[in-house]
Amino acid sequence: MRKVFPLVTFLLFYTSMFAQDVQNLVIWMRSGERIVYALDEEPVTRFTGTDVSVFAQAGLFEGNSARGEFPLWEKDVVLKEQYLLPAFSEVESRWQDDGKTSVAVNAGVNRDLLLPVRLGFSLCDEEGKEFQSYVNPVSYQSASTWSFRRLENVFEGLERSKEYVCYPTVKFGNVEFRATPPVEIEPDSCMCPDGHHPHMIDLGLPSGTKWACCNVGASSPEEYGGYYAWGETEEKNNYDWSTYKYSKGSSDTMTKYCTDADYGTVNNKTVLELQDDVAHVKWGGSWRMPTKSEINELRDKCFWTWTTRNGVEGYVVTSKSNGTSIFLPAAGNRWCEQVSGSGSCGSYWSASLYESNSYSACNLDLYSGSRDLSNVNRSYGFSVRPVAE
Repeated sequence: MRKVFPLVTFLLFYTSMFAQDVQNLVIWMRSGERIVYALDEEPVTRFTGTDVSVFAQAGLFEGNSARGEFPLWEKDVVLKEQYLLPAFSEVESRWQDDGKTSVAVNAGVNRDLLLPVRLGFSLCDEEGKEFQSYVNPVSYQSASTWSFRRLENVFEGLERSKEYVCYPTVKFGNVEFRATPPVEIEPDSCMCPDGHHPHMIDLGLPSGTKWACCNVGASSPEEYGGYYAWGETEEKNNYDWSTYKYSKGSSDTMTKYCTDADYGTVNNKTVLELQDDVAHVKWGGSWRMPTKSEINELRDKCFWTWTTRNGVEGYVVTSKSNGTSIFLPAAGNRWCEQVSGSGSCGSYWSASLYESNSYSACNLDLYSGSRDLSNVNRSYGFSVRPVAE
């Protein structure tokens, strides 16, 4: 559920005959100080919710006649059930997947206002200085009549290695008020040079192995992609032994990749052949599924941070040697006809058979507090993250 944050609310009075021709803005601070602004003068001034005396609802006009400058408690003021400032839903941000240093921000806006205002965003750098700003060209007074569903903008020219803070803003003339709390825009860890995935990401691993930026079947790093049984190269509707390609319907009837006669026909193959490797079959070239040793290298040589990236839960995996990163979404897994665990766990196949029992293969299990090399029966539908040299 989205949180709703009321913008700074204040006591507002005018000295004009009509609302659309406002000249002065009067603010009472919590300290008791009274400040008057001429709306057509510089400089632009900002306040946060801790500075301004809070007053959520007020009305200032009776018909079209202005009452001049006076305190709210005077008897001849007619109060209306309208707000002076809007409320914003929590601001969202997303680095653009276009190879540029740009970030998209958006926020919902609601409440009917006494007078029209201009809405926008203020993007600040790590030092708190305004880096860029945006003001929507159409004034806002009511969510039902505003021609935009949400307040949105794309800021360009950012540095992906830096942090930024973005506030929604409201402007009266040249006076600008900043809503709180803002959204913190974290450094972008995606090292993709453009939006044409997949890419080989060099994590500086000792083996020289490069990891793909996204899963097989996905078109971006955050997409879950497909679910594949071990050694199969197509998705299907049902994942169990009855549909598994390399068994005769049970866990002790393996027909390929078997080292023990108790589990089927022995051929002592322990690593998937390329014809059974979905990464190679789907992507070609040097792409393939990682071995268990390559997964262990990724676990040992990188920092793992559970996070939410563009609304998707998963791990940012950052190299300890060169700082580059990949993102592994928590896509869950498939068994029978159901997908389970999406958003809370992830399961990624290796190309390696679990030799202690040939009906299982090695896999990477991801939870918010763990990332373990494990094994499970080969008929499950898991995600696949390719590697290459």
